[in-house]
Amino acid sequence: MFRQGMVCLFALLLGILPTGCKDGAKPSSPAGEKKPADVGSPTKVGNQGQSPQDPKGDKVQQNADLKLSADELLADLRGNQLAAERKYKGKTLEVTGLVENADTALLPELDPQYFVWLRGRDKAGGSIRAGFSKWFDGFGALNPGGVYLNRKGGAGIPVTVHGKLEWRENEARLGGCSMVTTEDEILARLKTKDSAEKDATDQAERNAEDEVRQAQAVKVKPSDLIWVGGAKHKFAGKVVEVAGVVKAVRKGKWDENSGESIYVQLEWDKNPTDSPHTVECGFAMRHADRLAKIQPGQTVTIRGRCREFVPSSLWQCVLLSTK
Repeated sequence: MFRQGMVCLFALLLGILPTGCKDGAKPSSPAGEKKPADVGSPTKVGNQGQSPQDPKGDKVQQNADLKLSADELLADLRGNQLAAERKYKGKTLEVTGLVENADTALLPELDPQYFVWLRGRDKAGGSIRAGFSKWFDGFGALNPGGVYLNRKGGAGIPVTVHGKLEWRENEARLGGCSMVTTEDEILARLKTKDSAEKDATDQAERNAEDEVRQAQAVKVKPSDLIWVGGAKHKFAGKVVEVAGVVKAVRKGKWDENSGESIYVQLEWDKNPTDSPHTVECGFAMRHADRLAKIQPGQTVTIRGRCREFVPSSLWQCVLLSTK
């Protein structure tokens, strides 16, 4: 190698480059010397909340040494962490649990990049974080918009992952994970979950409206419900029956955690053209067909329950009559 280098240097000084010493070319290896294998560049992790160009790196390639539920794993970790570490150390675990949350890492260059928290059937039993280096099909369904789950996404559906127990930042986690549950299975479970939640919400709304219908309501005017502060309003939390002139009908949410409702706004009965005050009467979305027929200026009679701190906002409303 030294001799060949000297030859190239001497040729360079003379302005002659022999074969094998051209710019950018590597000199040939001596006989018997092995060339090192090319090392590929590391796989680039996708951007937050977005799938990489090749989203098929999630295929499960390893067989599990142990199959267990998230309840069992979390119970072992709560009982004796040392024993659990020895029991599961170095083993590929197949863990089935309920999705509590799904999110991406704070920075796109971090590894792992994608996370799914699994819990058992007991919500109070905690959860364990499963880390994925690569995007897997179905992550977008579990984590729509890259936000924490709150009555959306995959919270509550069962999934199965492969991973190894590890400790990071004094926390037990599953590392090197791959998703066993397919995207089609995730989507089917989400559909079933959404349907069940809708049915439960619908039944709860019907039950609440039946209570309002059967309650002994206080008949009031819109201005009776306006509260300017101070002591708790006398109608807070109570069922009232209010008659008033419709100002508008709109869709909206009471807050970020509530579902969409239909609101019938009633004008204040004292100088309505000069007053900014209105009474908001909230109805379940299934009443949309009937409420769509109401026009501003009509007089309606509505029964509903006053909110605790905003008595001029009624909920669980039922429409008694229109004129």
